Amino acid sequence: MMIGIIFMNLAIFLFKSNLFLSLIFIGLNFGMFSSTVWPTLAFILKSNELGYGLGIITSLINFGCTMAGILFGYIRGTYGEDGVIIGLTTANVLVGCFAFGFYLLDKKIGRAHV
Repeated sequence: MMIGIIFMNLAIFLFKSNLFLSLIFIGLNFGMFSSTVWPTLAFILKSNELGYGLGIITSLINFGCTMAGILFGYIRGTYGEDGVIIGLTTANVLVGCFAFGFYLLDKKIGRAHV
């Protein structure tokens, strides 16, 4: 998934005039994220909680997609396209740091399997 995020940022950076390519990478990342997160919920939640968990995750993803469009539209209007690139790169680096931090926490607790 991180490789897809890197390709998405490169596509936005290299092809500023053609954002269609970056939208393709965003869609591929969403597909990869969905195919890894939703099956993982079956291991984390009890069977009677699984429907609620899937609903909450879907709601959070849709909320994030909606707010990201509004936020980056504001950033583009205020700071231009370079501000959007800097904002996306910063957001992706922060997400990567959180993911690595959670991996280290799981490794410390003894639950990391990678």
